[in-house]
Amino acid sequence: MDKRFASGTDAIGRTPAEPGEISVEPEDEPFNERATDHWPAIGLKAGAAALLGIALIAWPAMTVAVLVAVFAAYCFADALFSVILATHHARIGSGWLALGAVGLIDAITGIVALARPAATVDALLTMVTAWAIIVGLATIFGAGQLRPDHGRGWLIGSGLAIFFAGVLLGIGPALGFEVVKSFLAVGLLVSGAFLFALAYQLRLHRGDHHHAQRPAWRAATSHGEWR
Repeated sequence: MDKRFASGTDAIGRTPAEPGEISVEPEDEPFNERATDHWPAIGLKAGAAALLGIALIAWPAMTVAVLVAVFAAYCFADALFSVILATHHARIGSGWLALGAVGLIDAITGIVALARPAATVDALLTMVTAWAIIVGLATIFGAGQLRPDHGRGWLIGSGLAIFFAGVLLGIGPALGFEVVKSFLAVGLLVSGAFLFALAYQLRLHRGDHHHAQRPAWRAATSHGEWR
């Protein structure tokens, strides 16, 4: 009998899931392994969201024009981190579509915001509402390939926070500019908190993939076997 099967592992060195344990498809493992290497970028995305949320709360005299400029800067920063993550995941052909969509929406929104620095409150609200709903849904969709123990719930929570902020923004025009700022600030702060938790959980699992849980075929290859 093959030693791999006698030892309770499959053909590529994975240990079968225990009863009640959530199994992850083999094609999703490279995504999760690479995701643990990207925790700094996730942390930077969280920091950008938290900084904008804090700025919206701590700057009560912020005008519409200033908010447009600050929001555009945030969109470009988030687009950069999302595109970097999407590019890295595209190398393994998995998990890049949702990240690329978020980066694209961020970039388009940032460009539109800069092109209309004198936007009215209604125009700004329409733009931010559309951004929040689309980015929120893309984030939730992209969480599907992430293992539950790698922070899938945190990523879904981040997407939900942005999505519901967009929904509230859609019904908030009659409540005034300050209420709109508050909705956006809370959504960004909650989303940033979830992303910080995700980055921390991915960092905790980084050593698992690089040491303890390396597939048998990779470990064997590194020792000159199976060539």
